[in-house]
Amino acid sequence: MTSTLKDVAKRAGVSVTTVSRVINNYHSLSDKTIRKVRLAMRELDYQPNALARAMQGKSSHFIGLVLPNVTNPFLAELTNCLEERLFTKGYKVIIATTATDDQLEQEHLGVLLANQVDGIISSSHNLDNEHYQRLAVPIVSFAHQLAEGIPVVTVDSYSGGRMAAAYLREQGAKEVAVQLQGMARASGRKINEDFWVTGYNGSRLMQRLNPELATVVLPVQELADKLIATLLEQIAHPDQVIESPAPVPVRFRRPT
Repeated sequence: MTSTLKDVAKRAGVSVTTVSRVINNYHSLSDKTIRKVRLAMRELDYQPNALARAMQGKSSHFIGLVLPNVTNPFLAELTNCLEERLFTKGYKVIIATTATDDQLEQEHLGVLLANQVDGIISSSHNLDNEHYQRLAVPIVSFAHQLAEGIPVVTVDSYSGGRMAAAYLREQGAKEVAVQLQGMARASGRKINEDFWVTGYNGSRLMQRLNPELATVVLPVQELADKLIATLLEQIAHPDQVIESPAPVPVRFRRPT
């Protein structure tokens, strides 16, 4: 049998109005009350009808996350962090992967809009600028500028590049190649002995490599926080132009 709002209220020991307020993210409730209601919802497997609330002009509490893929280790970590942090703020995530397919991205965006998402975080850019500007929903991009007027959250790639170049120079490197590990391995050359490598993202996968590599570390948690803060500011102030925040600093990790 499907649980109702009354069932949740009875299980949590609160009124139906209080349950409704928790679902709609009213901020006047105590943390204790919110936890009781959410626990009751989980125990009863109660699923609010987000689309119905959205059609009534209320928040759906869904955020669309548009990515080229989730196989990239860094994007996978960022996705997980965004999902966890958005959940603590009362939002759930709808993930859409687009590869490099413009038609697929357009269809995914249409599905997100049809599901009345409150906003979109995108790291995919397969469509023309005008298409993104026509989207009638708050949107923030990661790394790539989608269009004028759409805020973008970036990292300080220039500083990261300088740190990586300085490290290679310290090791005595005079020539630089890009993504030639396969050729080097085939020729029998050894990393950190015959040539030096720096990575760029510092994902958990990079940390498990042997031999350990020097890498520019992109701060996943800080990026997630800034993306969410920028998007929520747009949602709260739909008539204002939200500026892009300052680039997030990176750091450099050397082999131990």
